[in-house]
Amino acid sequence: MNSSKKTLENKLSELETFSGISEHEIESELRKLRDADIKEAPCHEWIYELLAFSFSENYTDQKTSWGTYFGPTMVRQTDDGKMIVSPSIQRVDEKAIAYWNQRSQSTNNPLLQARYAGLVWDLSEKTTGKKPHYSAAVRCCEALLKIAEDKIHKYNVDVIQKLERALFIATSLKNQKLIENAKQTILNYERFVAEDSKPGLWGFSFDLLVGNGKVNLSGEEEKEIVDTLEARLQRLKNGKPRVCEYAAERLARYYRAKGLEEECSRVIRTLGCTFESAANNAAPLAASSWLEHMHHVYIQFNLANDAERVARTIRELGLKVRDDMKAVSHEMEISRDEFEAYVEQMLDGDLEQALARIVIRYIPRRGEIENQLYDLAKQAPLSFLFAKQITDHQGRVVAAVGSLEDDLDGNVVNQMSQNMASSVIFLSSVLDEAIRKFSLNCEGIVNYLFQAPIFTSNQKVFLSKGIQAYLEKDYMIAVHLLIPQIEAAVRNLVEMSGGAVLKRGRGGGFHVRTLDEILRSEQVIQSLDEDGSLYFRVVLTDQRGWNIRNDVCHGLSLQDHFSKGVADRLIHILLVLAQLRIREV
Repeated sequence: MNSSKKTLENKLSELETFSGISEHEIESELRKLRDADIKEAPCHEWIYELLAFSFSENYTDQKTSWGTYFGPTMVRQTDDGKMIVSPSIQRVDEKAIAYWNQRSQSTNNPLLQARYAGLVWDLSEKTTGKKPHYSAAVRCCEALLKIAEDKIHKYNVDVIQKLERALFIATSLKNQKLIENAKQTILNYERFVAEDSKPGLWGFSFDLLVGNGKVNLSGEEEKEIVDTLEARLQRLKNGKPRVCEYAAERLARYYRAKGLEEECSRVIRTLGCTFESAANNAAPLAASSWLEHMHHVYIQFNLANDAERVARTIRELGLKVRDDMKAVSHEMEISRDEFEAYVEQMLDGDLEQALARIVIRYIPRRGEIENQLYDLAKQAPLSFLFAKQITDHQGRVVAAVGSLEDDLDGNVVNQMSQNMASSVIFLSSVLDEAIRKFSLNCEGIVNYLFQAPIFTSNQKVFLSKGIQAYLEKDYMIAVHLLIPQIEAAVRNLVEMSGGAVLKRGRGGGFHVRTLDEILRSEQVIQSLDEDGSLYFRVVLTDQRGWNIRNDVCHGLSLQDHFSKGVADRLIHILLVLAQLRIREV
């Protein structure tokens, strides 16, 4: 007999008596049976046991595309784009399934039995093409319920997950006895583990049973669940808002589904009092965030007056939020010789070559920014795990950027904005030197722009005055005059390309589509490509970016926002548009 097999049998006998342990710890116990330097091949049974306890339960990440309840514990992407998963489902074959099936019938430990039978039920057809026997599902379900009844798992939150799995299996089998047992076990387990301060340990009876048409929940049982949540809401309403919300949100959904709008409003207003009270004693930034969240909840539940009241408070908090913020600076050093060499290189050749180089160099590339984000996430992973809020000069939140995984687009826009802010001095110096080197005046710049057919004669006066103001360093006038002409040129581009710039309005007539809508049009993307379209939106219309057009046109910009850096970007956008020509068909 393979010596490792005897060692394994001893360990399995020992595991039969284990309680208060997790599957991960069982895996560790099994792994300890073999040292890394042992040359003797392990027995097949040890391989199957270790594999069984290496899988993760309730796997929701779609990267593996297995479509199974069990999944890998590790997924990693290599530098060449390949996905490495461990353990791999390809290691599961008919022999492994047969071994687990036999073990699920011979073990008396519910933790072991639930894992073996669960794998057989979940992975058999996927790996062997053969459907498992009905009895595997029954054994798995009964073992999962036994884990909760005997309280033998180390972590309560894991037991709740197992109860959800047990109920799913029972209802899938339409086994009324199992369904009833699952229901009673769920109710009993919540009575045992619930603690007000730990929202992950209560409310799952409501989530799994109330409104579940596959479960026969009596009126008394439903009333107990709802009454328990009501009592918990009353105990939590003067405490932490986020914890209180776990009770309030469930109750509000319940009353709304029952058509009890007054009860629903009562619950939401109770929650609102908790958030608003906490905001009164919080720092301005935290208070604004809590009130903004509550404003959204009020709107969601049609409490318009409460939402407006909170909105007024948010506006009043705005200036305090701004004053509460702290500046974060970053220094970058570059020698004068290197800087002058860079500017000289950018302007090498004649005027046409230099301006074309400027156009290309200062259009950000989405692909490069995505790579930059992933590199930054490796260096500082925590900063990309949480959402970020963007505020205006009055401290009001105007946009949000989610985590890198959930909101890649938002992070690209945010990073692009930061990159453009960092490159202000470079673009500014290059444009200044181009004007000096090529003796550019207003007439020369306007004539260069009008090589593009998208600029029309009725724009010439406005463009001339705007560019003259830019040359005279009157950036407030320049910005106000150039933005509408950029918008007009983009509309001309769409119309000349066969696109529509009008949409039907509510009054029956037609309105001009917003600049953001136009910049997302097929015609603009074909002419400027995806990078150019995104660049224009970040500078002009995206609240997560510079949003220059909207802030200026809506009177939201302060005097110091009309800077040379902003005007330089508008000049650059005009130069980009000046490259467009009619394509010969």
